[in-house]
Amino acid sequence: MLALFDRAAVAATTTALPGAAGGPAGPDDRTMLVSRVPDVDAAYAACLARGATPAGPPADRPEWGPTLRSAHVRDPEGNLWELQSH
Repeated sequence: MLALFDRAAVAATTTALPGAAGGPAGPDDRTMLVSRVPDVDAAYAACLARGATPAGPPADRPEWGPTLRSAHVRDPEGNLWELQSH
């Protein structure tokens, strides 16, 4: 599935996340890649063990869906990833 959001929507979703240049996410981030995983905590730990940097720890997101859990990381190239399960 591919979902397209304008920058305002991405910024509203990621305002608490650090941007590529250390500021708020949104202005520096043109894309956010989202990957559905069976276990957000395990995927987050695996990403960090392989060189990703934390951008938002695992958390329940009931405002996004009743069983949604997500975490955010930056890969070594600086790309923002959302790991989610629901």
